Amino acid sequence: AGEVMREYGLQVLTQIEEGAVYEGMVVAVAHAEFRDFDYARFKGPNGVIFDTKGFLDRAWVDGRL
Repeated sequence: AGEVMREYGLQVLTQIEEGAVYEGMVVAVAHAEFRDFDYARFKGPNGVIFDTKGFLDRAWVDGRL
């Protein structure tokens, strides 16, 4: 997490706060709990979701590898 902050100025979160809204989410693992996660609850109005594993429904994400 420290390296990401130093290199990119981004904070890495290990938990999602209830009621929080995020501008960007990077899905970096293909765990079942992330497939069933309600991304719409936390995505800000201009937020993006990037799926690095290509396992989420394309309608949910703004980019993928």
